[in-house]
Amino acid sequence: MAGSIFWQELASSSIFTVSSAVGATPNNSSISLGNIDCRSGGSTGLVEKFVLRAELITLWNVTTGMSVGGNAADLFLLPAIDGTNFPDFDATNTPGSASGIGPNAYVGSFIFNKAPTASTAVRMVSQEIDLYPRLYQVFLTNRSGQTNVTSQLRVVADQFQFS
Repeated sequence: MAGSIFWQELASSSIFTVSSAVGATPNNSSISLGNIDCRSGGSTGLVEKFVLRAELITLWNVTTGMSVGGNAADLFLLPAIDGTNFPDFDATNTPGSASGIGPNAYVGSFIFNKAPTASTAVRMVSQEIDLYPRLYQVFLTNRSGQTNVTSQLRVVADQFQFS
């Protein structure tokens, strides 16, 4: 029908691995996972998409204090508004502190859907995140209460089509 807006079908090629082997991250510490480029000619599967969903796969050797509904990690996307330069911040400080990653870059949290088991990978999915055709620097902040052993972050982006 003319004038209809609908989702474009997801192709498996649109799953983009931001970082496949993130090392140990202490509680309340942030780690840069690199960049994703959603502009024309950018990261495969992310070009000119409008909605993003992220999947975090991570594990801990110690799971004391982690429970259903708890926050495992926060996700931040810092945009390069001019396509080159990112905002100034200090990644060694906890996000939300005076010089840490600002709240405007916060896009969502990964919440435990079940209590994690030590040394067993846990998969969590973010809520939908609005996305614009920009270059982003991706940061993950461990909020679990324990140092994680390793992580992988993958994202998938979808777009609307108009006919």
